[in-house]
Amino acid sequence: LTFALKEKCPPTRTIEEAGEEICKLLGNPNYKVTKRLGVGTVAETYLATDPTGKEVAVKIIKRGITKEKILY
Repeated sequence: LTFALKEKCPPTRTIEEAGEEICKLLGNPNYKVTKRLGVGTVAETYLATDPTGKEVAVKIIKRGITKEKILY
């Protein structure tokens, strides 16, 4: 029996918002987010193009997740 694991974790950002956050976090406005790869309970992963044109995966903490929520 083959099945796919499906989670119901909603994203906390649009693709555009993720792009803005990634550029801010990495200190470079030239990252271009092209799509969302996945969403978990704590983080979201996006496919982006870095300033050199290389495709990269970038994982960022979801909005509303604090250090205290992770530790406890």
